[in-house]
Amino acid sequence: TTTTSPTRSCQCGVVTESAKRRWETRARIICPPGQDCSSDPIPWQVGITTIGRSRPWCGGTIINGRYILSAAHCFEDVKRRDPRRLSVTLGDMDWSEDNEWPHITIGVERLLMHPQFRKGALFNNDFAILKLERPIDFASYDWIRPACLPRSEESRVYDNVAATVSGWGWTNPDISSQATELQSVEVDIMSHQDCVSHYNKG
Repeated sequence: TTTTSPTRSCQCGVVTESAKRRWETRARIICPPGQDCSSDPIPWQVGITTIGRSRPWCGGTIINGRYILSAAHCFEDVKRRDPRRLSVTLGDMDWSEDNEWPHITIGVERLLMHPQFRKGALFNNDFAILKLERPIDFASYDWIRPACLPRSEESRVYDNVAATVSGWGWTNPDISSQATELQSVEVDIMSHQDCVSHYNKG
């Protein structure tokens, strides 16, 4: 399985009914330029912060009870590579409020950056793995779940399949405007070859 949960009721990629009911009491938000980017809870979304702070400077995805997938470029700053300074917030919706939605914070035991990051093109192998200090207790937190991962033997092609992009990034490309509430938008997955053709070789 893709989770180290102590309970068999933990199902990857699924928002539980109780989490949905809690979410229905929250207000909606509108993001520029006129699109509705308000997000329901995304059980596998995490925020990566510096210990003692709530503002996420990068996001990540829960891939099982002990590991988070993130982007290697988030940790290029030497200070951000020290696991002792890192913290992962799980289940949060609005990092600017303390009690709007239940969430937990776990420290980081180890950071692993892809050894081939930035080899060749700028964003080649832009992957990092964070090992949490302790396992996620999925039994106690029904709004936190791992993302579903494809099995190694699956040969499904994901070209043009809708995917959800989520996080607390900028809502306006022209000004510094980091979202405080979780945002999400649906995008179509592009084939690797089409993606490569949109960029120069660097």
